[in-house]
Amino acid sequence: MTEKEKTASLAGRSGLVDWNVVETSFYSTGSQMAIAIDDGSYAVAKISSRFHVPPSTAFEVCRMAGLGGAVMARKTSIAEYRKRQPALTAERALELLIYDPETGALRWRVPRGVASGALAGTRTADGYTQVEIDYRLYRAHRVIWLMMTGKWPKHLVDHRNGMRADNRWKNLREATPLQNARNRKPGKTNTSGTVGVSFIASRNKWQAFIGLDNQVVKLGHFEEKTDAVSARREAERHHYGEFASELSSEGAV
Repeated sequence: MTEKEKTASLAGRSGLVDWNVVETSFYSTGSQMAIAIDDGSYAVAKISSRFHVPPSTAFEVCRMAGLGGAVMARKTSIAEYRKRQPALTAERALELLIYDPETGALRWRVPRGVASGALAGTRTADGYTQVEIDYRLYRAHRVIWLMMTGKWPKHLVDHRNGMRADNRWKNLREATPLQNARNRKPGKTNTSGTVGVSFIASRNKWQAFIGLDNQVVKLGHFEEKTDAVSARREAERHHYGEFASELSSEGAV
């Protein structure tokens, strides 16, 4: 048995993949070495533990198994590797994914470390769904836009109801940076709970204001906060249209 055959036999016994039929690539996460495969990636440490061999041996297994793909330098990071990958196309996205416009569910059409039909992506700390495709990370709603329209959005994609994980097609819309800025949530220093409404202690009244053409336009002073909020909402409906904050999301990316 040749050295290559021995390597293929050892790697094949892992049950992870048939090294003879898939294209693999070898990369480094800095100190951790891994082998990237069509449907997932596997750390050298995992192979080392599985076969009870030293990491150096597992490293060699990965290196030789990756000869059919792109063998990369040990110091190459995943971030650098991802930058080298071509941008996702609508054709590629449709080849890999299935999208249900009614429910917003994005699922794998083919096995990708999980069974076909499984939900694609993971939830991020800021509430969005993120999906990895061909070693690059994408926001799920942007991939959905690409799949549905055939092109990437020119600007941002906004969730109409403010729920960042709600990727139903009717809940997504394209937004310019200015439109996105108009529908932001109140900042941490806001004490009224409404953008464009603040309490003026010297007057003992609530003030409503709105930003238009890079200027702050005052809408008046009110005894009751509810009246100030109403004035702000009415101004938003008039000037911002569908991007008025009472109708829109907490942000877009």
